[in-house]
Amino acid sequence: MQITATLKTKIARDVMALIFRGVAIRAVSVPTSIYAARLLGPELFGVLGILNQITLIARVSGLGYDAAAIRDVAGNRGGESSKSKATAYTLDMITSLILTAGVLAASFAVEDPRFIWGLRIIAAVLLVTHYNRLSIANAKLDKRYRLIALAQMFEQVINSAFILATVITWGIYGPLLAGIPAALAVIFVLRRYRPVFTLRISAREVVRQTKTAVPMAAGLIIPVAFDGVERLLVAQLYGLNDLGAYLIAGTFISLGLMVATALMEAIGVDIYERIGHNGHGGKLARMATTGLTFGGPLLGLGIIALGPFAVISALPDYTAAIPLLPWAAAILVIRSFPMVRLFEMTALQENRQARHAWYWALALVVFIVVTLALWASGVGLMAAMAGKLAAFVVLAGVSLYKGKAS
Repeated sequence: MQITATLKTKIARDVMALIFRGVAIRAVSVPTSIYAARLLGPELFGVLGILNQITLIARVSGLGYDAAAIRDVAGNRGGESSKSKATAYTLDMITSLILTAGVLAASFAVEDPRFIWGLRIIAAVLLVTHYNRLSIANAKLDKRYRLIALAQMFEQVINSAFILATVITWGIYGPLLAGIPAALAVIFVLRRYRPVFTLRISAREVVRQTKTAVPMAAGLIIPVAFDGVERLLVAQLYGLNDLGAYLIAGTFISLGLMVATALMEAIGVDIYERIGHNGHGGKLARMATTGLTFGGPLLGLGIIALGPFAVISALPDYTAAIPLLPWAAAILVIRSFPMVRLFEMTALQENRQARHAWYWALALVVFIVVTLALWASGVGLMAAMAGKLAAFVVLAGVSLYKGKAS
């Protein structure tokens, strides 16, 4: 498939819409996070960080049937695609309901009241965000990225407004409960793409969909689980106060990855279509790789130059994050440049997706080993950042080497 001028224009507009979405979301969410962090203090902000990560893990742990539907339908837009999507969505709904019940059950197994009620709130939020996720999947299949961007900007405005109104009186529970009205906002904007489908279960389709979905889910779950283990380990080794500072440094990485993530989201379905026809992403993938290779270092320099001033000005209680910023810049560079190649690799076939999940598991082991070794040597909070950098160097190297070899 050729990259036509129309397609280039559409991709450029979609990327700009998604980048604008990212900028707008950060323009609202960053001041909100700073306000919440100042009110809560490092310890409660650390607790909130752990609970937020549990929410993310739960959201991506539905075995990835919605992602499998996007790949399946985009690569084969024929008569069977509607049956395939109905099966995938049914399975996704079932696994998500089971997961929600699991989170609720976990709340009865902990003793800290903050985590008891936090987990129960998360279970309630998951019931709403599941429907939200399927609406977004439908809109992606129609390549309505600008509408998705609008919906997610509206979501963040509602989320931030709820946090600002409740964090003073409800503490960490305000930001957690904000997910419910925010998800309802997305459902409203994307109401045309609400997931209307026939409940469908057949043994053959379950096996086929699961073979596609489980490797994709592993590729989603393990990276998020990496962040969860990272937060728990930092909290265990250094305490919740230092975890709060560590999360502030991690926020700079997230800000830098915003551009790369927007690019990948805008071209994802088009790359799936090219792989379905040609077996590779072609010129589109090479063009995106070039942009990320040069963009990552520039964003990293921005973190080093402007990050300390931002922390001192906005979060004086979190100055322990400042020595971590050069590490954050290096991690951003390592994470951004191989993104297109890794996406292309995991889209090609299920065994590569499963392999990529194993690479993430290896990176997690590297993070734990390096962090513990440096911590035992008396290194401070930078031990965790050094462990994270080592993990992503290994992940990028192994993924790119194995992807080229295959």
